[in-house]
Order: sequence, then C-alpha cells, then structure tokens
Amino acid sequence: MPAGLAEADVACGGQLLVDGQRLVPFLAEPAHLAFAVNLPIDRLVWAGAAPLAALRLIRSEGVADIALRGGEPDLAHASLLRAATGRAVLVAEPSVVGAGSGDHIMFLSGDSRPKDAHFGPLVRQSLFPFFDHDFHTEGAQSGIPPDQALPRSFAERQEWLTGVLEGCADPGRLILMGRSSGARIASTLADLRPVRGLVCLGYPFRQPGRPDDPSRYTHLPHLRTPTLIIQGSRDPYGGDDVPERYPLAPRTELVILDTDHGFRTDAAGWERVGREILLFLGHCCPIPE
Repeated sequence: MPAGLAEADVACGGQLLVDGQRLVPFLAEPAHLAFAVNLPIDRLVWAGAAPLAALRLIRSEGVADIALRGGEPDLAHASLLRAATGRAVLVAEPSVVGAGSGDHIMFLSGDSRPKDAHFGPLVRQSLFPFFDHDFHTEGAQSGIPPDQALPRSFAERQEWLTGVLEGCADPGRLILMGRSSGARIASTLADLRPVRGLVCLGYPFRQPGRPDDPSRYTHLPHLRTPTLIIQGSRDPYGGDDVPERYPLAPRTELVILDTDHGFRTDAAGWERVGREILLFLGHCCPIPE
C-alpha cells in the first residue's frame, strides 16, 4: 500500500474491510467515499471513526441501498452483495464529514457548442455527489460564456490543453473528459503527463459523408492512459461497428449505449453514463500515490 494512504483514509472519514481486505477509497468528497469492489462479497465491515449514515452499491445495471444497523452494514438484509457478480462501487456516507482527495475533471466540449452547452452539466449531474465542485470546463476556464462557440481551431485548442496539463501541479488527480471533438483533442494529449484517466463521450472516429481520415483514430491503439470510450450505437461518427473497425489500446474500455452522437436519452440513460464512469475510475484508474 502506498505510504500515507492510511492517514488519508482517516482524514477522508473512514475505510472498508471487504472479505478481510482493507480498501482505500478511489474517490473522496468531504461527505462521500467511493470504493471499488468485486462481487460477490461475504463480509463487509465499516472501520471508520464515525458510523455510516448511508451505503450504496453501484453496478452497471443500477444502484441499490445497503441496509444499515447501528451505522454498520446489515449483511442479513444485503443479499445482493452475495448474489451478484462482477465489478461494482460502494459509496459510503459517513455521519461525520472528512476531507476530500482533490480529484477533478477538465471537460472539453464538442464543435457544436453552444448547441451542446447542456452536455457538460448533464455529465456532471450524472456523477453527483462526486465532482460537484471539481468539474471544470474548457469554456469556463477560458472565460467563454456557455452561449458562445469556442473561437479556436483544433490546433489552438490543443495548445490550450497543453498549457493546462503542463501547469497542473498534480496531474495524477486530473481526469480528462471530452465530447466529440473535445474527446479527440483530449486523446491526443492524454499521455503528455500522467493524468489519472481519460473519458471520451461520442468519440468522432469518422465524419459522416467524408472520406476516411486516419488521423482521427490511429493514435488510439497507442494510448498509455487508462481510457473509457462511451459511444452511442446509432452514432454516425462511430456506432456499434467501432469494435470491428477501430483498434483500441489495451487499457481502453468501450461501452456502447442505445443512443446517438448527441446522447439524446432520458434520465435513466444519463444515470447509466455516470455509473459507467465511476466503475471505470474505480477499477481501471490507479489511486495516485
């Protein structure tokens, strides 16, 4: 275990023992801790300084509250922990607020801004309560109002992000996230510094109606940064044919949802987006030392 994590756990409000193994939270907000777990679980013990106020289990399929008794997990009424399989995230809410770990997101919009200015807030909402105060956008960081387009070329946006990465004091706590062209820009620079992870939403593998442009995707198989690509099955920029047409790096995960390039979906669809991002961060992105 990296030095200093025990102290960090105490500061953040607690720790979990899962089948005898002590877990470190991969995300920590003052009132919430997220732990990556693999199901099934037979024994679950909360070892925090204060009792739990709430405990939730997040899987790709949905979210379930875990019953508590006296501030401890009540396994007698948590059959899902023993019956389900696969990776999951446990979100603990201690009764006493602790400290945060400083993880933050930099979100880059697509070319259609301001038409897609709503996209960033929807992603942010899907991740609540995490990153509520640590979700930064390219436009806001540049002083560009959300009702205006980004008045820069692809190369200029790359130059801007390069400056952000080179000036980041703790890149291991930074998660790059982008939609469409923003995802493409972020992917070209993710390996510049050891960022925690890269999340691409509606990656533009191709441009509909135009000749194939390999510069859009030939760098993707070589990415070293843990990467999650969430793609709509009906996305003309790359849909359910992505696995067969475009090679990806070993540390890249691909999730295909029933939506389009604009991610036009209902509240349940956006909740699924948030769950997939949390599962990726917990199971694929190393905890910074």
